[in-house]
Amino acid sequence: MCAGGVHGGVNVTHDLNERCDPENCPVGFERKIVHPDFPECQACLPGKSTLGDGKSSCVDCGIGQFSDQHGSRCYPCGAGTEPNADHTECVPLNGMGTCEFVSTTTSLKYNLAPLASVEMYGPVVDPTQSIRSQHRYFLNLCTTANSSNACYGADADEPISYACQIPAGSDAAKDLGDTIGFHDLDSDLRTNYDVQEGGLRVQLKFGSVCHHPGSVPRRETNIILACNATLESGNPLPPPHGQIEPGGNCVYNFLWETKFACPLCQLTGPGATYKQQSDECDPDTGYRKRSYERIHSCIGHPLKAAGNTEPGPEIITNITQEICTPDCPLGTALAQTGPQKCVPCLTGSAGGGHEDKCQACGGNTFTYQEGSPKCLECGANSQAKPDHNDCDLHNCVYTFESGLVFDLHPLDKYNKKTNNMYGPIRDTNTRAGEEEHHQYYINLCSRQTADDLSCSNKEKTPIESFACQRTTVESEFGHLVGTNLGDTMGVEPPVNGTLTITLSNGETCSNFGGDKDMPRETQIEMVCRESTGLGYPVAYHGQAEYETCKYKFEWQSLYACHVCRDSDYTQIVSECVNHTDDNGKILSASQSVHYKKTTPCNHLSDRAYHPPDDESLKCELPTGPIIISDQADTPWYKSPAFLITVIVLSSTIFTVILVFALVKYYKVRRLYETYAQLDKDRGGPDDFSMPEEFEMGGQQKQDGDHEGL
Repeated sequence: MCAGGVHGGVNVTHDLNERCDPENCPVGFERKIVHPDFPECQACLPGKSTLGDGKSSCVDCGIGQFSDQHGSRCYPCGAGTEPNADHTECVPLNGMGTCEFVSTTTSLKYNLAPLASVEMYGPVVDPTQSIRSQHRYFLNLCTTANSSNACYGADADEPISYACQIPAGSDAAKDLGDTIGFHDLDSDLRTNYDVQEGGLRVQLKFGSVCHHPGSVPRRETNIILACNATLESGNPLPPPHGQIEPGGNCVYNFLWETKFACPLCQLTGPGATYKQQSDECDPDTGYRKRSYERIHSCIGHPLKAAGNTEPGPEIITNITQEICTPDCPLGTALAQTGPQKCVPCLTGSAGGGHEDKCQACGGNTFTYQEGSPKCLECGANSQAKPDHNDCDLHNCVYTFESGLVFDLHPLDKYNKKTNNMYGPIRDTNTRAGEEEHHQYYINLCSRQTADDLSCSNKEKTPIESFACQRTTVESEFGHLVGTNLGDTMGVEPPVNGTLTITLSNGETCSNFGGDKDMPRETQIEMVCRESTGLGYPVAYHGQAEYETCKYKFEWQSLYACHVCRDSDYTQIVSECVNHTDDNGKILSASQSVHYKKTTPCNHLSDRAYHPPDDESLKCELPTGPIIISDQADTPWYKSPAFLITVIVLSSTIFTVILVFALVKYYKVRRLYETYAQLDKDRGGPDDFSMPEEFEMGGQQKQDGDHEGL
C-alpha cells in the first residue's frame, strides 16, 4: 500500500489506496529512472495520465475525458460538458458560455453562471440528525472558489471542489465532487422533490474515496435545481424528506430553488418557452406583429438586452421589421402618403375600415374625436357645425316655437379651476341587491372631466363627456373604472314648463341583460325653482339607473325657468291721491305705478325682460268727496270703494231677508185668525189664542193644521 507522502512531486494521501512501488507505478504516474538503478513514479501533468498500473509513459486523456491535477486519472466529463482542447477541464457542450446547459430532450437552455459565488453556500445541515452528530455541508456551482475557507482538508489545504462535507467533530473536509454534469429532471425526481415549474439536476462526481461498505467508490452529489422565478440565487437546502445522505452510501442530495434554474426565455425555435398566438399586420405601424403566450416559466425577457434576468412575461407582443399592408379597423384608413399604416379618421369624418377611405359626415351628424367608426346624430335643438366636428348648442340658449327661451349657459362649469363637473352624485334609494357605491358626474353645455381619477377609464385617462359614472370595477392601476353616460347633448321642448335634456351616445352597454350594441343614455328633468339658484342635480327619485344602461336625474334650478318676458309682469297702478299742506290745502295729486312678476321665470339672464322702474304720475281727482291718503299703493281689497260696495251689498241682503220674514209672519197670522173664526163658528171657546210655537218658527205646524181642516 502507498504510504502518505510526496511521490514524484505529488502529495499522495492514504485515501488514494494506490501502490507506490516504482516497479509498478499506479495510474497517473509514469516510471522514470531518475538515478542509475533508482526508478521513481512521477506524476503525469494535467490533461494526461497512464493507461494503467506500471506504465512507463503518460498519454493524453481520451475522448470525453479530462484530468485537472498532477498524477490524476483521466475522468469522463459530466453530462452536458466536454473536455477543452488540453483535456484539463470540462466545458459546456456546443461552445456555450461557462456553466450553460442545453437539454438534449427539451432543447431548453439554462445559464447557471450567476450562481457562481466567491464564497461557498452553506453551511447546510441534515435536520434528521441530532445537533451533535450533524455534518456541515458547503456547496458552490460553476466555480470552485472558496474565499471563506469553509472547507479544509486534513493537511490544512482547501479541497478544490464544488462541494465538501465537514464531518461532525472534525475540521477535515471531504470532497463531495469536483466534476460537474447536468441532467434533465425525470418525473420521479419532480414528484419526490415537489418541483412545480421544472428545473434540472446537477451531478458532482469524483469526490473523495468512500470506504463505506456497499457505497459508490468516490463520493458524489446530486443538486436538484428547482425553477422559482420569484427567488434570486436562493440557497441549497436539505431535500424534502430531510436526509442529505440516505443510507450512508456517500451520495449526497440537496434541493436548491432559484430563478436561475428556470430556462432562458426564447420565443421561437428549439427550446422555445413561448407559443405563438397571433400573426398579423400591425395597423399602427404597417409591420408584422406577432404575439406569444408563455408556456414555460423562464427568465430573461427575449426582447430586451441580453443578460437580463427578469422573469418572462405571460404575453409578449413583438413588432418585427417585416413590411405589410394592414387590414384597417373601423375609424381608420390607409395613409395616403408614407408607410402603409392605418391612420385615424379626422374629426368630421368616420367609417373607413379594410381598404375604404374615411367618409365626411353629412346632414346633422358629426364626430368630435379622431378615429370615430361612425358619424353621430346631433341632439334635439342643436345643429352640426359647418365642419361637422361638433354640434352647435347655441351657447346653451334655446328658443322654442312657443316663444319661450331657456338660458342654461350659467350651469356650464367649463371655466371653473376645479370641479369641472357636478358630483359626486349618489343614489339615495338603492333597491335591494343593487350596488350602492356608484358615483355620477354631470355637466351641461360643454364636455368636461371630473377631478383627478374620479371618473377615468381603465387606462387612467379622465373621461371627457357630459355625464360619467364611476363604477365599482377596479383597474390594474388600483382606481375604480369610469364609463361615459352620454357625450351628445339635446334639449326637448318644455312640457308643462319642464325641460328634458337628453345625453346620448354613451359607452356601449355591457350590463347583465343589456343589449351590447346599445349606447348608454342619460335624461335630466330640469324643474323650475327660482329659490334654488344654480341648484344641483340629484338621482331621479333617488335611483339614477331606472333601466339597464339608462339613467335619469332631476335638477331644480332658477335656470330651468324660461327667460322672463314682459307678459310675465303685471302693471299695478294705485289710486289718485291728493297731497295737502298742514292747513288741508290741496297741493297736488299723484298715483304710483310699478310692475309685479306674476309667473316664475329666469330674471338673471342677460336676455331677460326687465320692467321699467317704479314711478309716480300726476293725476286729477274727480269731483266729489275728497279722499286723503298717504298710501299711493293701497291694495284693491283695502280701497274705500271696495269697502263701501261690501257694506251696501251686506245691508241690501239683510233688508231682503228681514222683509221676507215679516211677510211670511203676516201670512201665517192671517191664516191662523181665519182658523180661529171657523172654530168659533162651530161653537169653540172664545178665548182661542195663537200658540207660542207659531211665532215665526211655527209655520210648519200651522200649515199642517190647515191641511187637516
